[in-house]
Amino acid sequence: MQWDDLPGTGFTDGEPWLKVNENRSRVNAEAALADEDSSWHFYHRLIELRGAEDVLVYGESPANPTGAEFRPYEANVYRLK
Repeated sequence: MQWDDLPGTGFTDGEPWLKVNENRSRVNAEAALADEDSSWHFYHRLIELRGAEDVLVYGESPANPTGAEFRPYEANVYRLK
């Protein structure tokens, strides 16, 4: 993970022992935190949603005997704590 867009990508002020990726100015943690549409913010919102909705914690994902490419999710309100 590249932490910022500096030459050492946030790891060192010296010479990195591994080659730094050329995309460091676009792909780094600092840029992800600044971009509301980044994957970091997406997962952060999912984690917040899970914490706010008990059904996402206590629901079930039963076996799918049909072999279809979707995964059913069953919200059983009686099992909620």
